[in-house]
Amino acid sequence: MLAALSVTNLIIALGIVVVLGAVLWLLDHRTSESDDDSGALEMTDSIPVPRWFEDHR
Repeated sequence: MLAALSVTNLIIALGIVVVLGAVLWLLDHRTSESDDDSGALEMTDSIPVPRWFEDHR
């Protein structure tokens, strides 16, 4: 009986984690798509380039 309760609690906990993850993912994609259609491509503009790379190209 105790093992069945722990399995049930594990399933419930995993379900809560999945639902919360899905809600956060949907909220993140809803706000990022409303800004611009370029999506993740604009993230590459903010990556800092090391000075040694700029010197050697």
